[in-house]
Amino acid sequence: MPAEGKPPLKPEQIAWIRAWIQQGASPTVTSLAGVVIREERKDPPLQQVEDYSARMPEIVQAAQAAGVTLTPVSSNLRDGLILNTVNVASRFGDAQLAQFTKFAPYIVEVELGRTVVTNACFDTLARFTHLRAIHLEGTTITGDGLAKLAPLSQLIYLNLSETKVTQASIAPLSSMKNLHHLYLYDTPAQPISAAVAGEPAANKATK
Repeated sequence: MPAEGKPPLKPEQIAWIRAWIQQGASPTVTSLAGVVIREERKDPPLQQVEDYSARMPEIVQAAQAAGVTLTPVSSNLRDGLILNTVNVASRFGDAQLAQFTKFAPYIVEVELGRTVVTNACFDTLARFTHLRAIHLEGTTITGDGLAKLAPLSQLIYLNLSETKVTQASIAPLSSMKNLHHLYLYDTPAQPISAAVAGEPAANKATK
């Protein structure tokens, strides 16, 4: 937990720590297999979402009915919502995700790790045009249809660790110029060695 008054860890920082532990937690390691971080590129300016304050009762009701949480990123509602499925992961699939399409203009992050979504989820996620982060680790996706995410210009973080994605299926991601954080740990697409920072490793993993 962060010290009082300090910001919490970002999803990508948690993923770095998890990958580091899974790969031996060496205090001298300078690279992590399956982790691509393009530090030399700055994240795009944060785009605010539409004002959804009037829809909060509807949003809360939908979240409670599905057993998920839709949490504001900050006290400024226009920073968007985070869809978290951790409490219902084993029964949250493509149909359940599709039910939240009506709130797509307000959702900036979806945490679908360990859920039962399939490649069909990419059709739905493509409609979440404000997405900045997608967690799909530990799902059964193979990556077929990943190209449908290419129009998501705000997407900077994508976690595909522990899935069945291949180098061929992630190839379309190379066109996503703002996708700075790509996690491929324990997948067929995992590069032999991925530097923690720098363009060469990013090229190796995504091109």
